[in-house]
Amino acid sequence: MSSAGKFNCRRSQDDLPTLKENQAAITDAVKDSRLANPLAALDFISKIPLNTVAQFMHVVKQLALVKFDISGSTPGTPSLKIDISQLSDLDPLENDTQFGVCPFPLYQFTAEEVAVLAGEPNPDDARAILQSRSILQYFFPAADQLALGLIDRGTSADSLVDQLLSAPQLGHPFGSMELVKGNVPLTGVIDALQDRGLVVEGEIGLEVGPEGQCIRTNLKFKPREGIVSKVINRFSLNLDLKDLFKH
Repeated sequence: MSSAGKFNCRRSQDDLPTLKENQAAITDAVKDSRLANPLAALDFISKIPLNTVAQFMHVVKQLALVKFDISGSTPGTPSLKIDISQLSDLDPLENDTQFGVCPFPLYQFTAEEVAVLAGEPNPDDARAILQSRSILQYFFPAADQLALGLIDRGTSADSLVDQLLSAPQLGHPFGSMELVKGNVPLTGVIDALQDRGLVVEGEIGLEVGPEGQCIRTNLKFKPREGIVSKVINRFSLNLDLKDLFKH
């Protein structure tokens, strides 16, 4: 970065240590740039230091998904076409979700939500905001939604209850049911989901039905999806360790 505060886009891996050393200056430059107005609603952004190296690598990876085509219909009249279809399909939270964490970009909060959460919020108001953003359900998953997610990810009926029981052991006590009515025990969740047509018997085992697929499509990119991965990862690890110690 020059003394004028401008960035040189021609960077190599050798420059990464320099970027890290100038992290504070780069953070200030970003905040003083044209991004200042969009970020103004998030007052607390000034208290969060940007990981410059990580942000630089993210930018490089995302730019690699943009395709540039310089061509022309007639000689001497070139035109530039930019294809961002691959970039638009990118889910920046996918890796976090697959590792079982609860990712959520701060910029998705509205200014009103930030004001509530950054102040001294009423617990009910904070809970309502987190629930509307599918964050609360990560920490307090609905057993029926979790069961639907596990089945969608290939969990068999024989191991479903065991995987469901592992959620509280991981520090995620169950919240209220969302798909089935009544106080249904864990052993009856499959039957309740089948009664609603959300789960059906497939050729190999349980499968998510058409209506269940619609529900799953709306939740796969939500923060709450991380609990599904967390349970699966924990259960798979336990199985791997058991197989290891058998030898």
